[in-house]
Amino acid sequence: MESYGATETRIDDSPSLDALKSNDDNLLNNQNGVNGTGRPRESNGGYPKSVFFILGTEFCERFSYYGMRAILILYLTKWLKFDADNATGVYHGFVFLCYFSPLFGAIIADGYLGRYRTILYLSIIYGIGNVIMSATAVPPPEWIGPMIALILIGIGTGGIKPCVAAFGADQFRPEQEKERETFFSVFYFMINLGSMFSIILTPILRADVHCFGEECYPLAFGIPAILMISSAVIFIAGGRSYKKIPPTGNLIGRVFKCIFYGLKGKISNPDKRPHWLDHSIGLFEADFVKEVKRLLKVLIICVPLPLYWALGDQQGSRWTLQAEQLDGSMGPLGRIKPDQLQALNPILILGLIPLFEKLIYPCLDKCQVPNRPLQRMVAGMFLTVIAFIMAGFVQLKINNQFESPLTSTEIGITHYNVLPCTASFSSSRYSQSIRSLQIGKFQKFKPGNITWNVSADCSTGNISQTFNFIGSHSYRLVILQNNTLSLDLIKIEDQRKKSREGNALISVMNMDNSIGSVKLVPTTYTGTVSEKTGITFDIKNHTHLSLEPESYKVYKLQKNGDNETDWSLMSSVKLGIGGIYTLLLYNENSKTNLMLFTSVEQNSLSMFVMVPQYIVITVGEILFSITGLSFGYSQAPKSMKSFIQAVFLMNQAFGNLIVAIISEIQLFSNQAVEFFFYAVIMLVDIIIFMVIAYFYEYVRVTEEATIHADDTSGLIDNLEMEDSYENKHQSP
Repeated sequence: MESYGATETRIDDSPSLDALKSNDDNLLNNQNGVNGTGRPRESNGGYPKSVFFILGTEFCERFSYYGMRAILILYLTKWLKFDADNATGVYHGFVFLCYFSPLFGAIIADGYLGRYRTILYLSIIYGIGNVIMSATAVPPPEWIGPMIALILIGIGTGGIKPCVAAFGADQFRPEQEKERETFFSVFYFMINLGSMFSIILTPILRADVHCFGEECYPLAFGIPAILMISSAVIFIAGGRSYKKIPPTGNLIGRVFKCIFYGLKGKISNPDKRPHWLDHSIGLFEADFVKEVKRLLKVLIICVPLPLYWALGDQQGSRWTLQAEQLDGSMGPLGRIKPDQLQALNPILILGLIPLFEKLIYPCLDKCQVPNRPLQRMVAGMFLTVIAFIMAGFVQLKINNQFESPLTSTEIGITHYNVLPCTASFSSSRYSQSIRSLQIGKFQKFKPGNITWNVSADCSTGNISQTFNFIGSHSYRLVILQNNTLSLDLIKIEDQRKKSREGNALISVMNMDNSIGSVKLVPTTYTGTVSEKTGITFDIKNHTHLSLEPESYKVYKLQKNGDNETDWSLMSSVKLGIGGIYTLLLYNENSKTNLMLFTSVEQNSLSMFVMVPQYIVITVGEILFSITGLSFGYSQAPKSMKSFIQAVFLMNQAFGNLIVAIISEIQLFSNQAVEFFFYAVIMLVDIIIFMVIAYFYEYVRVTEEATIHADDTSGLIDNLEMEDSYENKHQSP
């Protein structure tokens, strides 16, 4: 069929399965049991022994990487006290390094050290980074050690990324084509299995285990460190059984040199040539220059792709912070943690890919929409836009749980009655009666001086006091009895703004002079309570402190003259996500009692409202990332298929760099607006991608080694041409 810009050429190379071996996280092969000639592939025994060491290495390494990455954003915000924007910038800067360094890993492996030594040396650097990450997570919080650790981990994981799968494929003999193909599926399975288990486990170690009276980040990072060390040990254990292929030369360096000399010749030499790269012929073989030309056509398609990853990789940052503001309660099954929600991605991938292989793709092929690589990539990009629009609406629902901030012409007042009887409050603007140990409704007034008249059933005297209230501030007015048993009214600053991180805010109001100090300790903590355990409140002021939403034991330190006795347990309280509380301590019949007042209700929106957006973005990821890697592999020249896989990793790197920059310059104060912003610029990016795809000349490989180049993706025309190359599905 003739179409826009259609041409016909011939080449003598067809996609080789060996070229797939350059990608580690992104490999899933479509197995159909036949070879390129249509005859059944010959099987020659099982896997080489060395392959099992490599699979074990990959499982442990992926467990380490995804386990550490799952809790990273909360470590930055909760432990290192970075704000959400700076934490997001650091997180995506780290992921950028992880996906940028594979370029150098490939250069080192192919040109200098070989795959075995590259994996070995960089695994040691990787393990050192993990150990530093765990060792520096102890009190007091400091950021220099973690930043050094993240750099070492980024260099290590990125450096081995293009080598491990390729090294595994090296172990097979040429006649073991079928075994090599199944190896990539098993390899992919180990990646997702490791990531799934680690994303579920490490948040549990972070939140449910306590050390130093806090969440146990040393243990949560320590387990990934142990797994990374185990990965290196397993890899070394297989040393004698490995087939080690020596370095073959720096192909990536040659490609860049060819492009450089082509541009240099174009600028300095006025002679017209059919293509500007032809100026490098002489310095490089004509066939190599021809392959670079073909490579550049694929690279042009890659120009709009980083923005997809700018959205997709926010599952571990912005989406985790969004989940932190939601209620993860699952009834009797407990509570899902915000950083555990990321496990939906590998779980869905493992479940959906067989569904796509067996049902969805065959149906799409019959309907012929979208049945071609660039069509499916566009569909995946559109689904990602939809997922971010959904995230934006979820954020709007979350924002509705927050009170509107007071303006400069408003103040807020809540009345507290800590008397053993009913008390009445009145002013020229408002009056109400409040029962014993209760609080009144939050009321708004105009700023300025307000005189309050207070009476109580258990007191014969009334009082009248005037306070000055400043606009845009909230206050607590507390009626109590002083040492002479006369009524007294005190004014205390209040906190009505919820934590954006989903933490609970609580202050202590102490009316018992016998108490020296108060501390809250998580109920999961079973050690000895000491001065450094839990959160200690300064009872001389009423500042709200930010705590993890969970159950706490309340301890008091009783004063006996000038001597302080040991900490003694009073009771327990439960703090909800985003709730704001006041803990009242009062003395009744020579006994200290406590009461927890809820100033602002906890967030009630369930974390499971995020499940639909996870499903949509994962389906989009399968359509975009897996198909994109297959497209790049099939369209790249035979000698440069590894290079194009590295380019797709670079797309992910620069996508994360985009998020890091936008987060650091703090363009948006409203997270919902930021989600919608990403959706809009992604729509623009899709249009650009569709235009580029329209003019792309598809390479079609047939058994007769004939290539048909047509207009492309079929984004505009409904072309009735069947793809003759085999889609090798790879994990995102």
